[in-house]
Amino acid sequence: MSTEETTSENAADTGADDGQTVTDTVSTEELAKWKQLARKHEEQAKKNADAASRLEELEKQQSDASELSKQLQEARDEAEKKDFEIARLTAALNHGLSADDLDLLGTGTPEEITKRAERLAERLSPEPVVPSSVNQGGNGTPPQVSGEKLAEQIWSRNRI
Repeated sequence: MSTEETTSENAADTGADDGQTVTDTVSTEELAKWKQLARKHEEQAKKNADAASRLEELEKQQSDASELSKQLQEARDEAEKKDFEIARLTAALNHGLSADDLDLLGTGTPEEITKRAERLAERLSPEPVVPSSVNQGGNGTPPQVSGEKLAEQIWSRNRI
């Protein structure tokens, strides 16, 4: 054992608590070295505490950003549903379709829905009067019948 260690142990054994005994046995250079190391450790501890604080802040921001991203996606989904419903209702209204016909318009872009509404409206519209054709004894033009002549023809058929 060195004399410095022995002196330190003796000071510890006697219960001496003053730093002078330890200082006397440790060289001034070594004491300066330990103080410098202690300062470096204190500085590093402060940096670590600052970094930990910054990390907590960044994690909170990331959590907030994640929540905002989720809310944004939900809002976009809701807007898309509303746009789809508006497109269906507009197409149905513009083409004279009923609420029962909305399901028949399907899904897709507003243009696709509008095209389906047009086709459905054409199919649901009343059948046009088909003029008599030349093959059926007509001249190819629609018959010109007044209400009085039609009534007279119906009464005359019933009398026979």
